Amino acid sequence: MTAPSPPSSIFQPSIQSDWLQVEPVWQANTLDLQHKKFIPPLSPSWRLLLLNDGYTTRNLSLLTGSDIAAELIDTRTIDPDRDRAPAAIALLDRPSIRRQVWLTSASGDRLVYGVSWWNPHHLRDYLHHPDQPIGRNLSHRRIELFRELHGLYLGHSETLTQAFRTEGPFWGRHYILWHQQQPITLIAEVFSNSLTRQLGPSQAAANPTEHPCQADGGIDRIAT
Repeated sequence: MTAPSPPSSIFQPSIQSDWLQVEPVWQANTLDLQHKKFIPPLSPSWRLLLLNDGYTTRNLSLLTGSDIAAELIDTRTIDPDRDRAPAAIALLDRPSIRRQVWLTSASGDRLVYGVSWWNPHHLRDYLHHPDQPIGRNLSHRRIELFRELHGLYLGHSETLTQAFRTEGPFWGRHYILWHQQQPITLIAEVFSNSLTRQLGPSQAAANPTEHPCQADGGIDRIAT
């Protein structure tokens, strides 16, 4: 069994940040996720949701049988050096714009908290309808993208507990979307535990802070 990475391994240290983050009790970074022996402590259904390449909006719609809407929280220009964004933000051109949304069901239930970082040029070119989810913007235009997962984590947030109206810890991830060999946006998402109604329990391991090692030479630590 392995110990989790220190919470500082994925997020950049910062003085100022007003987007919602979890305090991780378990996390994996890019090196872990690319390791062929890596198996996160997730049930198969949650593993499919968090690790597949499909649009989050489409996956949620299929799971819930509901139309998924974006409830816009805010869109603002930020200093990426002070925003405590995932380190992968360094792949994006500056200046940086940060967009925060709730992805909600038709009944108004908050299913996912999402935050994305863009440069103004890509935001204008790819998000023609800012009031709609990113996946809907891109799929309507039949844009083919490559998703590069940079982080997967399980953590607590009192604010998200209140917003989701369900207890944590919550699973989250962040990734880069690429188009024509160019990174266009960095996206971080945290998923409500209300999705257990469709997916069942999320944790496959008895202790979610431990990583299940494999006897045939799997990774023996969470890389930092």
